[in-house]
Amino acid sequence: MRISATVTIPLLTIVGALADDLFGLLGPRWAPAAGVLRIVIIMGMAKSIILFAGPLLYALGRTRLVAALIWMLGGATAIGMVAMGSLLRDAPVRTQIIGIAGVRTALLVLLFAPPMIFLMRRLAGTTFRALLAAVTPAIAAASAATIISVLLNAANVLPAMGPLLTVMVRGVLIGGAAAFVLLAVDPISRTMMRTAADEVLTHLRRAFSRARPYNAKSMGGI
Repeated sequence: MRISATVTIPLLTIVGALADDLFGLLGPRWAPAAGVLRIVIIMGMAKSIILFAGPLLYALGRTRLVAALIWMLGGATAIGMVAMGSLLRDAPVRTQIIGIAGVRTALLVLLFAPPMIFLMRRLAGTTFRALLAAVTPAIAAASAATIISVLLNAANVLPAMGPLLTVMVRGVLIGGAAAFVLLAVDPISRTMMRTAADEVLTHLRRAFSRARPYNAKSMGGI
């Protein structure tokens, strides 16, 4: 769960911060989708935390409990969407899609996630403190990305650029802030980064060492 949350939550936060710019690349007709994406991102963050609750329950033979929870969420989602659709029947399209996305996200976060977290604590012997410690680095990195995004929007310090270049520059700044904070507060992420860097360097050295004899023979033939 720690790795899932550490990877998913900061990345989704970066995508949410860039939502307006990303959909701006597709044209003005896609602008309403930015708000919907930010709402759905919250659902994705919640799923990254409860992702392993289902397999855990299956492994413990609690298949009926899993089925009951899924059917409960499915029934509540159907009722909620029908109710929201009826309520917003005459509303603008932007309001309708945000309302539907909000219902889906709220039901998963408020109705489905709490019992799954409770079951993880009870069946796996995990304490709430351990769960909080597992997601703290991800929350810190996501907070850093959010702060940089807000500052960039408020200060308007970036010069006028094309849409694609704007997405790239903002992505580097926001993503860099999230990565810096994550590596600063999470030793596991630092270890994973060092391991990945060592593997990349090892592959590069092997590729270079294989290429050198070939190049030497080619030069000798010339």
